Amino acid sequence: MEFDFPSVIIESGSSTMRAGLSMENSPSFVMPSVYSRESISSGDYIFGDALDDTPSNEVFTILSGGLVYNWDAMLEAWKHIYKELQVEDRADELPLVITENSWNTKKNRQMACQLAFEEMDVPALSILKRQLCTAYGVGRANALVIDVGGDVASVTPIHNGKVLNKGVISTKFAGNFLNLYSMNFLKNKLNKSNNTELENILLPKRYQNLSTDKITESFKLYQIGKTLREFKGTILQFSPFPIHPSQTELPAHSMMPQYYSDSQNGNEKNYELPNKEIVSKIGIDMFKLAEPIFNPLEYTRHSLPDIKLPDETVGISEALINLSLIHISEPTRLDVI
Repeated sequence: MEFDFPSVIIESGSSTMRAGLSMENSPSFVMPSVYSRESISSGDYIFGDALDDTPSNEVFTILSGGLVYNWDAMLEAWKHIYKELQVEDRADELPLVITENSWNTKKNRQMACQLAFEEMDVPALSILKRQLCTAYGVGRANALVIDVGGDVASVTPIHNGKVLNKGVISTKFAGNFLNLYSMNFLKNKLNKSNNTELENILLPKRYQNLSTDKITESFKLYQIGKTLREFKGTILQFSPFPIHPSQTELPAHSMMPQYYSDSQNGNEKNYELPNKEIVSKIGIDMFKLAEPIFNPLEYTRHSLPDIKLPDETVGISEALINLSLIHISEPTRLDVI
């Protein structure tokens, strides 16, 4: 079926929600997947940049483990998105397209349909799997989609344009898990004696030294998370070769020397914190701080010994190997995305 009018497309991730109209090449609106409110049961729902103006409010999440758990807040988020896209008066005319993770539940899918048709009054609804959209986006019908989000990292096998649900592997050792290592690195690098002192530095300047009655703990954690997300996005890189947590120098691989050019020969990176303090000469750590996604057990034992992980803990690398050995028996060529 073809439509001569656009659809509203909403992708809900654990860190951000992206939205736009189908006639656009890229999302026109992006906002964090959280909201602000006076309490869980009272006050207006506040989304997007307006969150920064309400330090006395509590900040709540909408998704957990890649799944929506607060549907009241999700409904308000959809309404806010329609308003930002300037189509709130045409909700009953425009089809709605939303995405879901491969491990979404039937109950969640039913809730999405209920809100879309009964509350939003949309004329048509389509629910697409995010990982399948990624494969189609690069023109692959057979693929292994590796998706590293904030809450969850997953490996999803796709064969002949269909998700092999029994082969989907997900782990919570994802982007937010790296916050622990980034915090530990910054504390040691800046010679801070405790996390409280470091947290105040990571807060934007306008919120530093506010009294407890003017800023909530959840708002502080949200702002610190924003700073860490920017730090990770600016500094962290994945290495094509394994790096041991005790390693102090990068491997000399002649096959790909340009990959490490930023941290070789003294070309380390610097990062400016919200208080204008400079974290200088970040070399091999720009790769080591990303490695726990692949090897969480060894890195946690070495860098964060107070955190105990089960011996059977696996990262993305081992999950990918286990998937290849156990679930994929046919000699089908799968491109890794």
